[in-house]
Amino acid sequence: MNRKIFAFIGLVFFLVSCQHKSEQSKSIVKDSFQFAPVIELLKADADEVIKTPYYLYCIKEQINQKKKDSTALSRAEFEKIIAPLLNISINNKEYKEISFEDLSTESISFITTSTSTSNPIKSITTLLDIETKNLKSIYIVINHKNSDTINQQQYFWNAGRSLTISSTTTLPTKKEIIEKTYINWNDIKN
Repeated sequence: MNRKIFAFIGLVFFLVSCQHKSEQSKSIVKDSFQFAPVIELLKADADEVIKTPYYLYCIKEQINQKKKDSTALSRAEFEKIIAPLLNISINNKEYKEISFEDLSTESISFITTSTSTSNPIKSITTLLDIETKNLKSIYIVINHKNSDTINQQQYFWNAGRSLTISSTTTLPTKKEIIEKTYINWNDIKN
């Protein structure tokens, strides 16, 4: 699985670097461009969490009401929470992606953004370790609008450690409800 992911990432870099070829080559590269394998990387890390006997716990905060609660989390509950992330779909027509090597974070960064305001997935930022090419983190911003209520969810997947979900719901009265959910399985810092 990891070999396929690394081969895919190598192919992406090769295709992006082939910009000095003829116009025909440019159109072929542009038309066949594949995005960073975000979902595959996320699924691989999630599968590791599910099969490893980690103690999963969840801390939920309602920021506006200053409420905080923690609880143990079953594997089934964890899978239900991450299901929306594993069903994300992006395509070449409605998204663009840039990638670069960031020496300050020692990461290869892939930033995928929506080119359409109607897309619920606004952006995905994926960081891979420069040397190992292993997943470091994924940050996803999703907006949902239901009639007159807007909900923005920000997911921060810290590979091999934790998931943080920040949710802001804006009601018709312009009142905001802010919630934060932190799920830990191997983050010894917290």
